[in-house]
Amino acid sequence: MDYAKHLNESLVIKDIDTYGNAINVVPKTCHVTLKVDPKKVEMNDLVQKLKTIIEETHFEIDIYKIDAQEIKLTSYGTPSHAAHPELGVNAISRLIIVLSKLLKAYEINIELLDFFEKHINIQYHGENLGISFEDESRKINFKCWRFLFKK
Repeated sequence: MDYAKHLNESLVIKDIDTYGNAINVVPKTCHVTLKVDPKKVEMNDLVQKLKTIIEETHFEIDIYKIDAQEIKLTSYGTPSHAAHPELGVNAISRLIIVLSKLLKAYEINIELLDFFEKHINIQYHGENLGISFEDESRKINFKCWRFLFKK
């Protein structure tokens, strides 16, 4: 499926696939295929930037050069039931963070990706959003979610 989301015309998100991860499970894998305008982005430079970002983040993400104009990133995580996200590693979150950092390196800013990287990142209790609370038992108090669903 060609989403053809234009990112400053130099990079285009051609395909996103979450491999059918169940909605109640921390996602195990996902990939994104980027189409590169060779007049604006040098493929070897793009690959080097990706390697640097992946090394800095310590995420498990593979880079596949499909051809002179396409590159595929595959992110790997560890599945766990959504009731216990702390037992898993979210492959989608990691790929979003790497994609956000890559686009910033090319001076492409997408508000949604920036917001995700800054406020959600790899957290699963909403610490950066200010909605992570504990009760006396030191367990998460999900009453904090009420403010999101006020009528």
